[in-house]
Amino acid sequence: MEERQFPYQPGQMCPARAHIPVVLVTNATLELESDLASLGLADFSGHVVSSARLGVAKPDRQIYEVAAERAGVALDRCLFVDDRAENVEAAVALGMVGVHYGEPADLRESVSFLLDSSHAAVSLSGDVE
Repeated sequence: MEERQFPYQPGQMCPARAHIPVVLVTNATLELESDLASLGLADFSGHVVSSARLGVAKPDRQIYEVAAERAGVALDRCLFVDDRAENVEAAVALGMVGVHYGEPADLRESVSFLLDSSHAAVSLSGDVE
């Protein structure tokens, strides 16, 4: 498996969090939070919506609704990024803006207005998993 690098250093919050709520929506296991902490990524997002804890998985509509609620915004104010097209399509059907992630440029383009030099000191670079 190809090793991927995060666009920021462990222990550093996701640069977009300085401007917008960031919610990690995942179909991971119950160990995700401890795994993130052990990797120094506990501050990546403000909230984690885990299918293992919620009992529903992407692309079920409830997981997107809970994510928007945790972010404190309406569905139509959310940007949803995922590497699986069916998850992005489900989010878009609910009114979210969707980005099908294939490479760093896909995400960088979507959030560049938040991360330019006039808004943030850190910009996205490298691969995101």
